[in-house]
Amino acid sequence: MSIGVTVSDTHVLTDVLSARLNILDDVEEDGESWEKSWTSCVTVSDEKAPRSAFFPLPNHSARNSRDPAIEAVAELPVFPNLDCNDDLNDMKVENRTFVVSGGSSGLGLATVQYLVEAKAFVSILDRSPPPPDLASSQIRFFQVDITKVDEIEKAVEETVAWAKETGAALAGVINSAGVGVAAKMIDAHNQPHSLDLWDFVLAVNLTGSFNLTRLVLKHLVHVEPEPGKDGERGVIIFVSSSAAYEGQPGQVAYSASKGAIRSMTLPLARDLGRHRIRVMTIAPSAFSSSLENDVVFPKRFGEPQEFAQTVKWILECGYLNGETVRLSGAQAAALSLSLWS
Repeated sequence: MSIGVTVSDTHVLTDVLSARLNILDDVEEDGESWEKSWTSCVTVSDEKAPRSAFFPLPNHSARNSRDPAIEAVAELPVFPNLDCNDDLNDMKVENRTFVVSGGSSGLGLATVQYLVEAKAFVSILDRSPPPPDLASSQIRFFQVDITKVDEIEKAVEETVAWAKETGAALAGVINSAGVGVAAKMIDAHNQPHSLDLWDFVLAVNLTGSFNLTRLVLKHLVHVEPEPGKDGERGVIIFVSSSAAYEGQPGQVAYSASKGAIRSMTLPLARDLGRHRIRVMTIAPSAFSSSLENDVVFPKRFGEPQEFAQTVKWILECGYLNGETVRLSGAQAAALSLSLWS
């Protein structure tokens, strides 16, 4: 029996060694040496060992002797370089075009500001224009109701035409448009949750993101891949919420919409892998407001710039794919019921 394990960070070796011991417990002794029974190898990625370097894990007879795997761990740097290596990352933000829904305020606005500073071109789709001080030749604003497919499609087509004019190829979407309307299942007047409100929340948060993504993908799949190891074409980023994990009373529709975003991230990433397009989701908790006095630690809610930093991390790290990043500061999503009345 043989085991092939690739290890990118030192802490993973602990799991490898534990797995090896479990295998030893499962294998019956038959008179032959453990060395003949199984062999294990680990690929170590660090400055001292090339990515292709292998070393054998010890057999059963050497269990009490010096373990070469442990020796290898000792030689690894205590704090490995966790920065995304440009040699491993195809995605270049500079001189690329990104579509940002809800980019005129809040998390979307912070994302637009980051992208512009990174010398990218940004197409903002929103119902309201961005702040006047954001005026830039790198920004195009399209007044769009995210629930209207024809308006989304028109904005996407014009964005693609603009990208051809600037030479800044389309690179992806950040779906930050959303609504947080809340309602109890049975209100104070003994009336059931409004179906219209349910439809509206899902139309904006879920269907709006889905429509924008599919209409951009129609063009993104034809973009020339970036030169590099992976040949990446682009990145799709969705915005879920901590409510997708721990929704509160009054958040039935909201939690359903954000939970659906989270659920479609992995299958969509696997679907688009053949096109060399990554898919990631960010699930923020509460961000800055007067409610932060009730927060324990950190003694604040998140800042929009921290959301933008997460977007930057996702764009730069090419191995991030199919995952949902919880951006919550370990805070619960709980809000007083009085807020939802």
